[in-house]
Amino acid sequence: MDGRRDRRWAGAAALAVALATAIPYILASALARDGSHFSGLLYNPYDGFSYLAKMRQGEGGAWLFTLSYAADPGPGTFLFVFYLFLGHLARWMGLPRELIYHAARVLGALAMFYLAYLFYEHSLSERRARWAAYGLTLLGSGLGWLALTQGVVSSDLWIPESVPFMSAYVNAHFPFASALLLAAVLITTRADALAKWKYLAAILVGLLLGAIQPFALGVLMVVMGGWLLWELFMVYRSGGLLSALRGIRTRALALLSVLAGAAPWLIYDAWVVTAHPVLKIWSAQNQTPSPVPLHYALGYGIVFVLALLGIARGRVLRESKGRLLVAWLVINALALYAPTALQRRLSLGLYFPMAALAGPGLCSILSVSKISRLAIVATVLLATPTNLVVILGGLGEAQRPDSSFVISSDEMAGFRWLDEHAAPGALVLAGPRTGNRLPAYASVRVLYGHPFETPHAQEEEALVRRFYAWADAPEDALTLLQARGIDFVVYGPEERALGKPAWLASLPGAFRAGSLAIYAVPTP
Repeated sequence: MDGRRDRRWAGAAALAVALATAIPYILASALARDGSHFSGLLYNPYDGFSYLAKMRQGEGGAWLFTLSYAADPGPGTFLFVFYLFLGHLARWMGLPRELIYHAARVLGALAMFYLAYLFYEHSLSERRARWAAYGLTLLGSGLGWLALTQGVVSSDLWIPESVPFMSAYVNAHFPFASALLLAAVLITTRADALAKWKYLAAILVGLLLGAIQPFALGVLMVVMGGWLLWELFMVYRSGGLLSALRGIRTRALALLSVLAGAAPWLIYDAWVVTAHPVLKIWSAQNQTPSPVPLHYALGYGIVFVLALLGIARGRVLRESKGRLLVAWLVINALALYAPTALQRRLSLGLYFPMAALAGPGLCSILSVSKISRLAIVATVLLATPTNLVVILGGLGEAQRPDSSFVISSDEMAGFRWLDEHAAPGALVLAGPRTGNRLPAYASVRVLYGHPFETPHAQEEEALVRRFYAWADAPEDALTLLQARGIDFVVYGPEERALGKPAWLASLPGAFRAGSLAIYAVPTP
């Protein structure tokens, strides 16, 4: 009975925190300046607008993804289907993309938090320890707020997938991927107790995880594989090889079922990023190296310290569940520095075993009655401020006149004009920030708009800046514009700050709204 009641309370807490992550966005929308449009983003606009651009492709009926930030995107591919699907969902329901985006984000957060509780319920026998772990998961973060005072930007401030609350707050796919990762771990670890459908469920979880966050499968397989080998060794020591194999057979089959579900995605993704002429360049640019270990240690903060204390208690290695937590923590931490381009992306999920180990660690402090209250207060004060810093920072940025999260009425009018009058896939020259936003609101491509999703990004950004600061003969600029296949040129506040090119006078004006003008490039 207590278990059911705890699960109900855990579900209510998950729902409350998931819904609470929407409050800053509602506030930002309500506080938006008159005549402006709040984008629905409060963190990392470069990636955020790219998600909305992908949704726009789905909203337009596409199931094959093409790079909106490329002059020549090449053939469409079956990638980013999660955001393409959300775009289709927006069209089917007749709702704004931003609303669907945040509804998906909240739903993913709810699933992630609740499955985290089920994971702690399975992993931790002590009720107080699992609730401590759950509380840290719902609201905790690292010491980024403190490190920032010393000029250090730790991982909890800029690697949102490393912290569950930040994953829930920042985008839609991180919490869904985390929920699926937890589901895969639970199915594998509880395979002996689950019904026959467990293998079908494992295949489905793998299929979805492969579609949303395929590189998470690598960590999952290495972590769970390492744990199963550890269990094989432990059983072998006491019962022999046959007993050991029987002991891990069901769990190994469940893990392989997850891999089988994800295999089509993994094979396709590996093929497309090597065979596709444009996505091959995008993949090479998609470099996300990890920061130095100290920045991770600060980024996990008190949770990391409490986890070490939980391990130091010595009891954790006596049970299979405890060995899973240690294997996950150690192997995943090492994976952050594996020889791969996606190092920091592999931090997705690392917080869960850390919090599970931190729960008993905190309880060991609480057992000393004289310092129990002080320990709780200190934990809350150390673990929660970073999330507030990120939220308040985003809200403050949204109120700036030149905010990256707010689009002026002139810009929005220009975006809508291009969406209505430009041919689908028309190529537009715009400043870097405008180029990042534009594909989210119009079915066009830009010469440059994203540091990863624009092929040869550095060269293309340099060319954009060169166009607006053009100092050579105007006719040479026109020749180059036509050679690159550019159909329209945007000239607004951002572009004016880049320069006043004489060649603009030779282009026919197509649209004007206040401070923003759009010019058509005549065909040669």
